[in-house]
Amino acid sequence: MRIKVTSIIAVISIAAYAAAIGTGVIRIFASINERRVVAQREFYDLADIASSAGALGFMEEPFIEAVRDTVAGSETLLGVIITGPYGVEYTYERENSTVITWVGDSPRFISRFGVSREPHFSPLRMGFRNANISAVTTEINYPIFTNILKQSLLMIFAALVLSGLSLLIYSLRIKKQPAMVDRKMQEAYAPAEKEPASSRTGSASKKAGPPPEQGGPQPEPARSAAGKEEDAKGRLEEELRRCSSTAEDLTFVLLELSLTAGFSVGDDDQVYRKFAGLVIQFFNNPGLNFEWGTRGIAVILPNVSLEDGFARADKFHKQILSGLPAIFPHRNDLRIGLAARTGRALAADRLILEASKALERTQTEPDSPIVAFKSDPEKYRAYIKSRGKKA
Repeated sequence: MRIKVTSIIAVISIAAYAAAIGTGVIRIFASINERRVVAQREFYDLADIASSAGALGFMEEPFIEAVRDTVAGSETLLGVIITGPYGVEYTYERENSTVITWVGDSPRFISRFGVSREPHFSPLRMGFRNANISAVTTEINYPIFTNILKQSLLMIFAALVLSGLSLLIYSLRIKKQPAMVDRKMQEAYAPAEKEPASSRTGSASKKAGPPPEQGGPQPEPARSAAGKEEDAKGRLEEELRRCSSTAEDLTFVLLELSLTAGFSVGDDDQVYRKFAGLVIQFFNNPGLNFEWGTRGIAVILPNVSLEDGFARADKFHKQILSGLPAIFPHRNDLRIGLAARTGRALAADRLILEASKALERTQTEPDSPIVAFKSDPEKYRAYIKSRGKKA
């Protein structure tokens, strides 16, 4: 559950960052386009003023003052070069603009960030005189550009703060969640009673040691209501012999919690204990449920075919995921492997191996949280014969 929430927060944060950057880029390009329109208009005004002043006297003082004042009073014009019949007649650039450089006796506009790539050019209309005017303009309004960058950075900072607050609030809620989840589990399922010790031993002929009060070993605290793992193999051997003598089928089921199951609860022992109780209650086979590993339960289903066992496992899988989404947020948080006798006379080790292989397949196939090992009786008989010959 925590992984899902943090993923959502990460997606929202990335979307906020992308929105901030995208909005900033769009606004900057819009500002540049507006600036280009203004620059084009101001250059045409400069050309008209220069043409009018030149008609009264080209390169005389009124003409030069008109050009200089127009450039100095504009928003975008940075420098101007006027050429006449005999070459360059006049150059002017705004203070600190440094947009004109000289190559020998010829002035050139330099290229730099924020300056128009191509100079604006226009002939001067002054009768038969051959004169031209060219100018470069600034395409960036630096106050607006700075303001856009500040606003984008503020949006990114706000997204970071929002992500941090969301994670903090979620962490505080998680600390209170275990008790609430436990109440939901108690309301959905009644607690399973502890199975009698005699039903889990697998053999009544075992010699009991001295009781703890007489110096015997202290019993380990039970993790769940299921039997101990070391008793599972012996009981499975007994059930296999019985089913073989009566020609009944038998299915062996391994159920295992993923490492992320119950992550939001935070107490693995509590989750496992409840999970074992739900397994015992659902399959309703007293004495045939055993702890398996650190996060698993083994169930023996006598007189149940592989198809029926798979159907029961699928029903339990759907029931527990829909009933407890806080504990099992993903389908593969509960993985199940099955194997059945299917008319074979086989040992418990073989059936355990087949169920374990099926359980391993669920790890490599995330879309298949339940896998059944389907055996071929003919191939198995051939395998037994080959082993007998080797012996």
